[in-house]
Amino acid sequence: MKFGILGPLFVSTDGRELPLAAPQQRTLLAVLLLHAGEPVSAARLIDDLWGEKPPATAGNAVRVGISELRKALGEGVIEAHTLGYVIRLEEDALDAARFERLLKRGRRLIAEGAAAEADQALELWRGSALADFRYEEFARSETARLDELRVVALEARLEAAVAPGRHIDAVPVLEALVREHPLRERLSPPAPRPAAPLSVTVAVPT
Repeated sequence: MKFGILGPLFVSTDGRELPLAAPQQRTLLAVLLLHAGEPVSAARLIDDLWGEKPPATAGNAVRVGISELRKALGEGVIEAHTLGYVIRLEEDALDAARFERLLKRGRRLIAEGAAAEADQALELWRGSALADFRYEEFARSETARLDELRVVALEARLEAAVAPGRHIDAVPVLEALVREHPLRERLSPPAPRPAAPLSVTVAVPT
C-alpha cells in the first residue's frame, strides 16, 4: 500500500487508488501520515479537525472516522495505542519519506555528478505538498518544510548537471527554479554594483 502527500493526498494498493471521499476521513489520514510511526492522541486529532471550537460529538466523530479508515485501509495499518492512534507504514510506503531518502543520497553523490537520485526524488512530486490541506493549521509547517526540500532537490539536480560540465542540461532546471523562487539568493545573479561617481578636479587659479 502506497501513500502520497507530495501533492493531493492519495492512497493506492496494487496500483489502484483507494477512494477516500469523506473530508473528515482524509483529514484524519493526513494528520496520522504527518506523524507516521508515532501515536497521535484523540485530543490532537480533535484540535486539528475542528480547532478551538470542536462540537460536543467530536470524540465520537474521531472514533467513527478512525474505524472507517481501518476498514478502508485494512487490518494492521492503523493501530490503537495507549496514547492514541498510530499508523504503521512499510519502508518507502510514504512518498515524502522516499523523497527525503533519495534526496539525502543524491546530495552525498553530487561530487560525482550523480543526478539519478535527484531525478527520482523530484518525480515523486505531483503538485504542492499536501495540496488539499496546505492552508490548514496542522499542515502548514510540514508543507513549508517539504516545499523547501523540493527546492533543495532542484538545486541538487542543478549541481549534478553542472559538476561534470553538462551545463546545457542545467538550463531548464535553473529557469524553472528562478521562475518559482525569484528572490532566492543562491539562484539569482548578484546585482550589479553601482558605478563609482565620476570625480573631476578643477584647478582654481590663485
